[in-house]
Amino acid sequence: MIILYGKSHTIEEAGTLAIKEQNLGNYQAAIDIYNLILARAPDHAIAYNNLGNALQALRRFDDALANYEKAIAFKPDYVEAYNNQGAALEGLERFGDALLDYNKAIVLKPDYVAAYNNMGNALLSKGDIQEAEKMFLKALELRPDFPEPLFNLTRISKYQDKDIKNIQILLDKPSTSTKDREVLYFSLGKIYDDCGRYDDAFEYYRRANDIGNANVSYNPDMVTKITDGIIDAFSKDFLAQPFAFASNSRSPLFIVGMPRSGTTLMASILSNHPSIATAGELPTIIGFTPQMPELAKNINPANASRLINDYEKR
Repeated sequence: MIILYGKSHTIEEAGTLAIKEQNLGNYQAAIDIYNLILARAPDHAIAYNNLGNALQALRRFDDALANYEKAIAFKPDYVEAYNNQGAALEGLERFGDALLDYNKAIVLKPDYVAAYNNMGNALLSKGDIQEAEKMFLKALELRPDFPEPLFNLTRISKYQDKDIKNIQILLDKPSTSTKDREVLYFSLGKIYDDCGRYDDAFEYYRRANDIGNANVSYNPDMVTKITDGIIDAFSKDFLAQPFAFASNSRSPLFIVGMPRSGTTLMASILSNHPSIATAGELPTIIGFTPQMPELAKNINPANASRLINDYEKR
């Protein structure tokens, strides 16, 4: 038995309470309960998996991975744990490893739509848009009312008015969850944008954002801290350093810029060219900003070509 909130609970009851806390966004409370469960039942695969999910929600990806590994060790055919482990690996930008886990989940459960959708996202992050599209389409084939792959397809393709009808049918269903409505509203906004119906696009983006903002805990102090860090790292003296270079390499082109600096708009403009496709955004710049002064010492025009050649060999 486990004592929680002044009452005695079975392991199953404690697990239900942990999931309830998790669904409310009380991740640390859920983590504490899962740890109590695992102290009583150290081979409880479901508790390890759910603990991993709570840790992943807090972006503690390494800790989440450790728990998914334990879940799989105790239950080698744990499909959901493989899928969740893949998501944690994506959080660490280990996209190749994530794809292996998604594939394991699909091998164990060939109709696992979430794994197909997640595999599409990982492929998109690697820049493989064609294969990503195949995964999203497969997910929709298995489950036509799944909003996530539908939204992902609108991100990489231009849709037309005729595609609006199917989304509206899903929105008209009383059973469609609030979370799914948010995704569907974003999808409609993108389609209306593609069709040049900008007033309609703004309206559906507004509806989606209203739902999302109701569940977001905005931390202005953290935003200020991140912004100040970027300003300090990318000083006038740093940007004046002569480490720019040109190359005729056929390697992918990376558009790099500070948050809110116009890089997304530039990528959107370039992607209108029939020979150009974009692979989405990464939060990489925030992660390596504190390391930039040290990194800059090791990058100069003299060794830039070598770095490119090393990349192409990989």
